[in-house]
Amino acid sequence: MAPLPGEDQVDMPLLPTDPYLATGKQWNLGAGKAGINAVGAWTFGYTGAGIRVAVIDNGFNLDNADLAHFDRAASYDAYAGGSDIYAASSHGTAVANVLGAAADGTGMVGVAYDTTMVGVKLTFGAGMAQYYRALDHAWNTADITSMSWTFGAWGDRGLLDSNLYQGTAFARNGYGEIWVVGAGNERAAGDNINLHAFQSSQYVMAVGSTDINGRVSAFSTPGVALHVVAPAETIVTSWDTAIGTGTGTSFAAPTVSGVAALMLQANRYLSWRAVQDIIGLTAHKTDAADANYLINHARDWNGGGMHHSADYGFGLVDAGAAVRLAEAYVSSYWGNPYPGISRSVGATLKADFADTAIFSGMRVEKAMLTISLGSNDWGDYRISLVSAQGTESVLIDHALVNASTGTVWTFTSEQFWGEDAAGGWTVKIHDHDTADTTVLKSWSLRLSGENYGPDTQYVFTDELSAMLKADPARGIIKDAGTGYDTLNFSAVSGKLAFSLALGGTLTNADGSVASLSISGGTAIENLFGGAGDDSLSGTSANNVIRGGYGNDTMSGSGGNDIFVEGRNSGRDVIMDFSAGDKVWLTDGVGLSAISGKIAYLSDGSMVLSGSGYLWKATDFTQVSDWLHKLPHSDSPFA
Repeated sequence: MAPLPGEDQVDMPLLPTDPYLATGKQWNLGAGKAGINAVGAWTFGYTGAGIRVAVIDNGFNLDNADLAHFDRAASYDAYAGGSDIYAASSHGTAVANVLGAAADGTGMVGVAYDTTMVGVKLTFGAGMAQYYRALDHAWNTADITSMSWTFGAWGDRGLLDSNLYQGTAFARNGYGEIWVVGAGNERAAGDNINLHAFQSSQYVMAVGSTDINGRVSAFSTPGVALHVVAPAETIVTSWDTAIGTGTGTSFAAPTVSGVAALMLQANRYLSWRAVQDIIGLTAHKTDAADANYLINHARDWNGGGMHHSADYGFGLVDAGAAVRLAEAYVSSYWGNPYPGISRSVGATLKADFADTAIFSGMRVEKAMLTISLGSNDWGDYRISLVSAQGTESVLIDHALVNASTGTVWTFTSEQFWGEDAAGGWTVKIHDHDTADTTVLKSWSLRLSGENYGPDTQYVFTDELSAMLKADPARGIIKDAGTGYDTLNFSAVSGKLAFSLALGGTLTNADGSVASLSISGGTAIENLFGGAGDDSLSGTSANNVIRGGYGNDTMSGSGGNDIFVEGRNSGRDVIMDFSAGDKVWLTDGVGLSAISGKIAYLSDGSMVLSGSGYLWKATDFTQVSDWLHKLPHSDSPFA
């Protein structure tokens, strides 16, 4: 029976009752400052159902009741062949439980407890060929691959990049495999993930570890190629068939793999790059006192640049915010590396060296710098890259091992994420030991991301207030006014009151208020609300307005507007619906019934007319893949 006006519209799913979660021992899944807020995704019904995750590791004890969602037939022994992946007490069992342990009311529960897991068994130390087979099997059988192992420093010279690329190019019908890997546990030895071609590959997300206080773990390998961090100290899991704990970045990787599964359930059309972008955009600072965070010169995150640290990457992953942004993330399908610029040098390195090359505009995600030296004395040097916008990223400084196995190496940085590439990029090399010189033969730089078209998406998160306090200029929204632009507040949890004509406020749970204004000459077409009870209004132009969760009030304010309704939309009111406007029904939600000014939706939500308008069935259109059906003017990068 349809609910009546004023009643609660949506029955939120019950949380798992597994005792280790219920008693707070699985603190890492909670919504506190040190947890990943998995409950924030579960509350909206995201559990990983229908998503497949491959776990590449050293075997799995399938007698473990929590591993109920393993696809045994699709599993694979990459060394010996066949589908027998059994190991009585294994690292793989503990990793897989963190990711996908079933919500069965006993023991523990995984991040994505309804996901289907595919086990891929390795025999560590038994040659590289099995790794190639393992990666290929993973991307051919699963949407996401979780890997909690690495090679020694300088040990993998990009040997797996071809397999990783194949997955991103062809898996998931071209949307690409999501590759996730632990950063490693060699921080105390002075290691850096930029000494590991696997962890610093442009195709993977490398994940570091934090403790119960949200601080970087003493073992977690740092580096500017790090993407995010996740709790990975004394994490409840099972090594065989009994509950225990685990510590190490081995448990950070399956955590983020689980978050990616929740995101793909929310939006199967996300590309591998979009998943990386969303996880980075919604990650947050967890150790605010850490002075090593760099603020870059992007312009589309909370009114300005993104924060990144070699210790934390973009910050602690937030599952609740990530799934909400995943639902309403505007992107193109396309993204290619900028054709690399190469420079032959042949100069003897002395105290300091610098060289600059000019790039044209694109939205940068990752930068890959390849250096060719005349010797392998890498430990003598500090190598940094300065972007066209002035951000300097130190790629390596006094490398862990002075002499690598080669004289050519590629270093990666994520610290320019969101910046415009247009202008001069400068390579800087400082020699710490001028008595021992070598020749810089050449350098080359590739940038990955997507071209800057006229359409821009500005993303806001719960860090908006803190960022505004540090930089009030972020509170003024400026845009050139061309294209179809979006203010996306999907990741925020507070109450938004906003007009595309005037600006507005975000009221946080603690009562603090963040204010935003619209600069003169700026024209934004699309407005997406967040998890609160929002009040949203457009302009006289044609707008797309999405309330998101909560009981929202929306107004098009003229023009032919589109109002987007989806799962768990609540009790929304459209104040000025008129002929020419449309309501898009998304996420499989349909129209159940109409009664005058009330439209009942199939998930229990309702849409009310706030004026004298009476609903007609033709006002509602069910739309799949709605984000790629938005008005747009961007074209593929070529």
